Amino acid sequence: MNLKLYKLKDLAEINPEIINNKNFSNEYIKYIDINSVKSGYVEQIEKIKYTEAPSRAKRKIRKNDIVLSSVRPNLRSFFFVK
Repeated sequence: MNLKLYKLKDLAEINPEIINNKNFSNEYIKYIDINSVKSGYVEQIEKIKYTEAPSRAKRKIRKNDIVLSSVRPNLRSFFFVK
């Protein structure tokens, strides 16, 4: 059997949407730190000030997204958004 290898970026959208100042009026955002993500679930969702949020915290996630860490993939940090 011949298997074809693909790069993830050729099969999925990677962080396509961000929250920006123009269309966001809330003071706080919900933030999922990758340290809170385990194999298939999230332990904790933080509430942080939008103005203090790092750029990675301003990425939107949507229903049916799969969130995974590309840093230290051996930790298997991923979850499916219901």
